[in-house]
Amino acid sequence: MIRTHPAVPARPATVADIEPNVETSTTAFVPDPLWGPVFPDQRRRATQSSALWRLYVTSALPLPVDTGDARRWGGGPGVRAGGTELTPRSSKTLARC
Repeated sequence: MIRTHPAVPARPATVADIEPNVETSTTAFVPDPLWGPVFPDQRRRATQSSALWRLYVTSALPLPVDTGDARRWGGGPGVRAGGTELTPRSSKTLARC
């Protein structure tokens, strides 16, 4: 039997959503066989992964929200095809790492 759940209305993310999203991404990707080894020191992996996801989540906040045609999107919600997921400042931060 397939269970269905009631739809949750979409809304733009706010600063209050940063930590829950960072926690979700970190928890999901630390044990992932592709993303986990990006940070080879297993003792520091969760902390390092969390910093990476915080950079991406924070950069996504100012992106526009549009629930229109999914074929227009490049990387994810708010990222138009040919666009970028990071702000220029976040790109510089990532490049220094």
